[in-house]
Amino acid sequence: MGGAGSVEQVCAVRPLVDASDQWRSAEVRVGDGTGEGLGEAVGAQNMAITPDNRTLYVANIHDNTVTPVDLEARKAGAEIPVGPRPFNVVAAPDGKTVYVSNSGGSTVTPIDTETNDTEPTLLVSGQAYGLGLSPDGRTLWVSPSTGDHVTPVDTVTGAPGTKVTVGRSAFDVGLDWNGSTAYVTTADGNRLVPVDTASGAAGAPLTTGAYPLAVALTPVPVK
Repeated sequence: MGGAGSVEQVCAVRPLVDASDQWRSAEVRVGDGTGEGLGEAVGAQNMAITPDNRTLYVANIHDNTVTPVDLEARKAGAEIPVGPRPFNVVAAPDGKTVYVSNSGGSTVTPIDTETNDTEPTLLVSGQAYGLGLSPDGRTLWVSPSTGDHVTPVDTVTGAPGTKVTVGRSAFDVGLDWNGSTAYVTTADGNRLVPVDTASGAAGAPLTTGAYPLAVALTPVPVK
């Protein structure tokens, strides 16, 4: 890469534990589309694994691409061009599609996991940062980071629903096991806001630590 004003980075995905609980140290290089060598600095951000645990998709924010990684072969595939500054990635429950938020714009790019071809982009209001997908894969909740709302998007029709106001800097979204509640972090507000996905009503916020950026939920009810 190099050149005036450029930043040299080494971007790698490092698996820590395999299925037999043995520590691994081998890195998978992303950025040059081969899985070999360092490639260009791409700024690997968030990632998602398909439900069959075969493919890892990594968002490269500086390169406007997503890298698929074959987890069995430990090899990165050809980079997939998406929108500007891809930030977050979620996989559909059926494993047929992964969704990529393009933080440099107001779009989400779906990727067909069988072909790794992109599909028509989904348009949202404000920047696209956080992503949360309903268990049936029908509704994608998108948060803008710089805004105060979260938007539900129909993944079949591409139509955005009514925005839900949650508070300053709505950053990340996570849905509970049955999709009845979406939880949204508000970074500047130090809050976690529950949203009833059926009614679109925001509930009483929960206080968090300073500047909450991410949220994750257990896949089944905690007894």
